[in-house]
Amino acid sequence: MASELFYSHDLHYEFKNCLQLDTTLYAASLNVSRLYIHQGGPLALQSSTQLNHGGLSLYNLWYPVQNMNGPVKVFPSYSAYLFVAETLGHSKTLKIANIYPGRQHNGSSITTALGDMSEGQLVVYGFWDTELPSGNEFPTKFVLLNLEIFNQTQTIPRPTVTFDISDFLKNPQQPVTVRRLSAPGADIKEADVTTWAGQNFASGVAVGQLVEEQMAGGEIIVQASEGVLVVV
Repeated sequence: MASELFYSHDLHYEFKNCLQLDTTLYAASLNVSRLYIHQGGPLALQSSTQLNHGGLSLYNLWYPVQNMNGPVKVFPSYSAYLFVAETLGHSKTLKIANIYPGRQHNGSSITTALGDMSEGQLVVYGFWDTELPSGNEFPTKFVLLNLEIFNQTQTIPRPTVTFDISDFLKNPQQPVTVRRLSAPGADIKEADVTTWAGQNFASGVAVGQLVEEQMAGGEIIVQASEGVLVVV
């Protein structure tokens, strides 16, 4: 996993925290059935003001009340859980597997030394719905993650990578629907410029027009610090 990139205390509220959804999907691929989100404030013994409505933590998905760390607001990481919820849905027959870089026999990720040429930066998950006629053979959804860090302060062109999923499609030319989790950079701190399928959720509800891309051919371009949901 590349989760070590996103656990710095000072960076929890930045967009790069959204890419922790790799951790969530990794856990699901290992049959972990439930994860918990810590939504609150510092431990009482770590803060002299915590027992008197002190500052809420920077890793929260939102601030429900004004506090010493800021006003009522939503953070970029909120959109990551919309991504996960839409990917997993309510299906009882959905199966998940890590397609790239894949798993060793002991369940650990394949490392660079064992063949991960992206050095942990590129991740692909496939989802099979066994209720569908071809659900055991071909994925019905894919998640494509480009974990390379790109900050809005960088002056170089934003890197991209092309994922080719055509080998996992029943018809390599069949159209697919693409939704993107994106922001101007991994260092973004505001939800109003963080978008899930073209919409921001800075107020907790969708703002803007839903954006879905229709593609064919199995090749999907993903920017650095971006996640993509592909629905077949």
